Amino acid sequence: MKIKTKYVWYDGEKWKVEKLFSPTKFDNFLLLSMEDSTHIHEDDKTIPVRMQLIDVENETFYWDTLETRKIMKQFNSLEEEHRKQIDKLQTALVDGWVDKD
Repeated sequence: MKIKTKYVWYDGEKWKVEKLFSPTKFDNFLLLSMEDSTHIHEDDKTIPVRMQLIDVENETFYWDTLETRKIMKQFNSLEEEHRKQIDKLQTALVDGWVDKD
């Protein structure tokens, strides 16, 4: 297997490809990394790095291309719109049984 780009999309997020592992001629694994800016260390302001090892043959991921980025942007926009609709419906449900007095 050949690494096609420096980044891949996995679980809707853009990850950096660190290394390709091929322990046998039938198995291929990608080691991925991503900075986690939501959990910055207070003492020295270090940004931790999340790591993920994925099985290339058994897990769904997409090579980072211009077309992939365009589709993921549309996908994320639709997901956000869907989340807003769900929140609106949940609020309506809660408002129906919570006393507003």
